[in-house]
Amino acid sequence: MTTNIFTEDIDKHFDVEDYIFCDQCAWNGFPDEKIVRVFHGLRPEYEDGFIYRYTEYDYYPLAKSKIEHVHKYDQKIIDEHVLIALENQKGN
Repeated sequence: MTTNIFTEDIDKHFDVEDYIFCDQCAWNGFPDEKIVRVFHGLRPEYEDGFIYRYTEYDYYPLAKSKIEHVHKYDQKIIDEHVLIALENQKGN
C-alpha cells in the first residue's frame, strides 16, 4: 500500500493502517521495515533535497506514539557494495 499522509490529516490518519515499506532499509538489507510517511508539501526551488518534504515515522499499529524512523542497515551489505563500486572504478 503506497500512501502519503498529509500534514493536516496526521491526527485522524496516523493510527490507521496506512504504511509503506522503507525502500532505503530494504536496499540496506531490512526489507520488512514498515513506515508512515507524513507529507508536508513541496520544497522551494532554492532548497536542496528531494522535491517533497515529508517525515517518516516507524509504523506501530497498536501504539499511538510517533517515533521518527531511523534507517537500518547491514554493514556487510554496505561494505560489499562499496567494494564493488571501487573495483568498477578501477576497471576490474
